[in-house]
Amino acid sequence: MAVAHLLMQPVFVCVLLILTPARTRTISQFDALLKLKRSFTNPAALDSWNTTSDPCMNVDTWVGVSCYGGIVTGLQLRAMNLSGEVDVDALLEIPGLRTISFVNNSFSGSIPEFNRAGSLKAVYLSGNQFSGAIPMDYFVKMGSLKKLWLSENQFSGKIPSSISQLSHLIDLHLEDNQFSGEIPSIEIPALVSFNLSNNELEGEIPPSLSKFDASSFTGNAGLCGKNLGLECRKEALEPTPPPNDNQDSGRNENSVKKSTSNVMAPVAVVLMVLLIIAVILIFMTRTRRIWMEQAADFDVLDKGNIDIDEQPVQKVESKSNRKEMELPTKDGTNNLSSKGSNSSQPRGSVSIDLVVLNSDKGKFGMVDLMKAAAEVLGNSGLGSSYKAVIPGGLTVVVKRVKEVNGKGKEEFDAEMRKLGEVRTRTS
Repeated sequence: MAVAHLLMQPVFVCVLLILTPARTRTISQFDALLKLKRSFTNPAALDSWNTTSDPCMNVDTWVGVSCYGGIVTGLQLRAMNLSGEVDVDALLEIPGLRTISFVNNSFSGSIPEFNRAGSLKAVYLSGNQFSGAIPMDYFVKMGSLKKLWLSENQFSGKIPSSISQLSHLIDLHLEDNQFSGEIPSIEIPALVSFNLSNNELEGEIPPSLSKFDASSFTGNAGLCGKNLGLECRKEALEPTPPPNDNQDSGRNENSVKKSTSNVMAPVAVVLMVLLIIAVILIFMTRTRRIWMEQAADFDVLDKGNIDIDEQPVQKVESKSNRKEMELPTKDGTNNLSSKGSNSSQPRGSVSIDLVVLNSDKGKFGMVDLMKAAAEVLGNSGLGSSYKAVIPGGLTVVVKRVKEVNGKGKEEFDAEMRKLGEVRTRTS
């Protein structure tokens, strides 16, 4: 039994060695800080980081190192002219680290993989020369982050959409970079300090950022929205579809011609309609003007006063016998004036009243003529002609002779003789 027990014991020990996992080797936070220092190109400002002291035993012994309860919690390495590459593996060996700051140094290249340290609450990288695009999912595993300062660098590309997943974020500063494209929808109620100014962003500012004023967005020529007091145009909000590289030049030309014809067709219709309307308006205007001129000629038949030095002999022609008769005037008045004539006239002028005698229809005067229904027959060299129906049933033609006022007796008689030779047929 004893021998068997002894033979079995080594086997048991070997099994224990195989099943027990090897313990992961870690370094102390003291060694991790010294390793981080060695990754910097010019660490002269960190001479206090040495092997002769402990970073947390004596307060302010190691410059820029913050401790709590003997654990390193923060690195404040501001304006120390540091450059090179940040050893993220060394930072991961400091489990209590919550804040890192490399503000106003000379670091360049892509953003370090600080997202591997998911327990970080504040990252300050402003005032360096970091460049390039930040991966869209960079901040997915940094749910504890409260403050993110990436301003005054050369970051480009779109703003990572994973920022919207940082539900505890208070500060977000991305100003003075080269970020482009549209602003992602960032709905973080805790966000109070926010700045995207002086980038190359475009499009409409998301409504979720409406609580921030214009200073948070200035310096982006392509941005619009209520925050900036600029209304966004519809075409600016709708992205232009990318061209299809598979189409050949022939199809492109046909497409251009088709679109051109589609535009010109309605334009031609509109121009044709406008031309027709213009022609109609011109015709109506000219017709109205001619009608008004002819109506005006008839309206002034009863307003003619003839200035004469001597009393003229008024000649009228009866339709029945076509004989010319003389109606002499006496004492400056017409002895055959009708009741509708005006007896009071200015000195130096005499009102001439027309009285026509007809054996069949009796007599009618100027008042009867002016009350008659009149129809414009046309114009001639002697003036306008009108067809008038006297209330008694007689139909006459009236001609208004222009430019006879102011003529002498002989000239007036000559005009009347010419007018007497004209014969007008009425129907």
